[in-house]
Amino acid sequence: MDISHLKILAPVGNFTMLKTAINAGADEIYFGSTLFSMRAGANNFTPNEFSRIAQECHENGIKSK
Repeated sequence: MDISHLKILAPVGNFTMLKTAINAGADEIYFGSTLFSMRAGANNFTPNEFSRIAQECHENGIKSK
């Protein structure tokens, strides 16, 4: 079985989780916001943090959703 096409997609809710996903070799991350999320009580990023998330992902070659 060839699994070379598989990607690691990791959920992140804060910057510690983002760094952990990066260090674990994630190919992509997904996150929620305090303004929109399916999990109302979750610890999510604020819109003010989006540029930092994008920068961290860009610097580490990770896609974000």
